[in-house]
Amino acid sequence: MKADRCWTDYAVELRRRMFQAGVFELEVCIEEVKQESRTDSLLSDLKRPRFWNSGRDAKRNCGSLFDNGIEMDFDVDDDGSVQFMRFRLDERRRGTLERALLRQGRPLPGG
Repeated sequence: MKADRCWTDYAVELRRRMFQAGVFELEVCIEEVKQESRTDSLLSDLKRPRFWNSGRDAKRNCGSLFDNGIEMDFDVDDDGSVQFMRFRLDERRRGTLERALLRQGRPLPGG
């Protein structure tokens, strides 16, 4: 299914970016999410909390992000829209990144 594939590919890209930067979390504006994920979802849908809640619960929409090690969170603006997403590595991938950073002698995020 194309929709799942775009979110799976985006999860891999987010993990790659976090590992390269040595961070556990990225904040990404919704417009960038739409462009980088190559989703067919409308921008107006991506700005709805309901869209992300269903994905966060791994029920539909972008649920394959969760399935691929990406946790997500967001704040809702006064107008009821989502402007930025926070994507985080899940616990397993955070441990993998920590070990990689320690092996490389790089500082741990937040430390």
